[in-house]
Amino acid sequence: MEQEAEVRLSIAWMIAVSADVRAEASRRALALTGLPGDLRARHLARLVHNLVSAGRPQDARKLLGKARHAVRSAGDPDATFTLAVSEALLDYANGSFSPGLERIEAVNRRWPELNEPVRELLAFRLRTELLAALDRYDEALRLSTDGLAAGQRDHQGWAVREWEGGRGCRLLQVGRLGEAAAALDGVVAAMEKATPASSLDVQAAVASGRVAMHTGNEPQVRKCAAIARALVETGSRLGQCAGVWLLALIALWEGDAAAARAHLCALGEAERLTIVPLNPMDATDEVPLARIAMAAGDGELAASAVATARERLRRNPAVASIAGTAAHAEGLVTGGPGHTPTRPPAERYTQHDQAIAAGQPRGADASSRPRIPDSAPEYQREVADHRLKQISSPGLPLPRAPAAVRG
Repeated sequence: MEQEAEVRLSIAWMIAVSADVRAEASRRALALTGLPGDLRARHLARLVHNLVSAGRPQDARKLLGKARHAVRSAGDPDATFTLAVSEALLDYANGSFSPGLERIEAVNRRWPELNEPVRELLAFRLRTELLAALDRYDEALRLSTDGLAAGQRDHQGWAVREWEGGRGCRLLQVGRLGEAAAALDGVVAAMEKATPASSLDVQAAVASGRVAMHTGNEPQVRKCAAIARALVETGSRLGQCAGVWLLALIALWEGDAAAARAHLCALGEAERLTIVPLNPMDATDEVPLARIAMAAGDGELAASAVATARERLRRNPAVASIAGTAAHAEGLVTGGPGHTPTRPPAERYTQHDQAIAAGQPRGADASSRPRIPDSAPEYQREVADHRLKQISSPGLPLPRAPAAVRG
C-alpha cells in the first residue's frame, strides 16, 4: 500500500503527463486504506496544485482546507513546500497577483536550494508568471533567461523546453516578436509530435499562434491551429480551454466573429463565459473576447468580459495593463472612449487586431496596418514613453460596468 502510494506520488509529479492524469494518481492514492500521514499530506498538497493546473481551481479551493489540516498535522517539509506553491498558484488563477507573488517569494526564501529540478521549475516559473502579470516584464524575462541557461548547463532537455517556451511568452509580451518566434517555433515543432501535456507547453502553443498572427506567418498559424484542435479533442480541461481560445483568436484574425464565437461554445454554450485560460493567463485577453462578443451580438459574453476585467482590476488597481484592459473592454462594449493604453506594446497589438477584424485582408500591404514594434531599442523607447505617461497621469480611471453588469 505504501509502495503504491509512493509510485502514484511520482506520477503526480510528472510534468510530462497531463494534470488530469497527475490528479487522478493522487485521488487513487488517497483512496488507499491506512495511508501514512506524510504521504497523505503530500498527495493532498499535490492534488490541489494539479487541479489548478488542470483548469479546475474551484475543485482545488474545495480541497484546500483538508490539505492545510493534513500538512500541518504531518509537519512534512515536502508537503509544506508543495502546498505553499499550490496556494500561490491559486492566487494567480484567482487574479490575486500581489499576494501570490508574496507567497512564492516566501517559498523561494525558505527553500533557496531545493536540489529537485521539477520542484524548482514549478516555483520559479510561477514567479515569472506573477511578475509578468504585475507588469514587471524585465524581471520576468530575466528569470526566464536565467532558467533557460541553467537548464542548458545541466543538460536537462525537459527544463530547456519549458523555460524556452516561457521565455518566448515573455518576449511576446514586450513586443520582441522576432525573438519570441525563434524561441517558440522550436517548442511548437516538438508539440506537433504529441499533444502538449503541461500548462507551460499549452501556454507556448497559444503564444506561438499569437506571434504568428501578429507577424502574418500563416504556415505557423496553421501549425498552431492543428495543435489547438488536438488540445480540444484530447487535452485536459485547461488544454481544451486554451485550444478553444486559440481557435477563436485565429477566427477573429480571419475576420469571422461568428466562427470565433462558435469555437468559444465548443465545450458548451455556458462554458463560453469561462473559457479564457486562467493558468497561464494573459490579462489583456478580455479585449479580444469583448470584440468577439460585440461582433457576434452576444451581450451576455460582452458583459462577462467587462465584469472579469473589472474584477481583476479591483484586485490589482495599480497594474497599468490591467487598468487599460478594463477600460478598453468597457469602451468596446459601451462604445464610449474608455480606451487607455494597456501594456507596451500591447496597444499596437490591439490596433493591429482591430484593423484585421474590421475587414482589412491579411494579404494587405504591411505598411497600411498599425505597426508593431519588433526591435529591442524601439520597444525600450515605447516603454520609456509609457512610463513617463504613467508618472505624469494622476491615475487610470476605474471604468463603469455596462448596464448588463450593473444590473
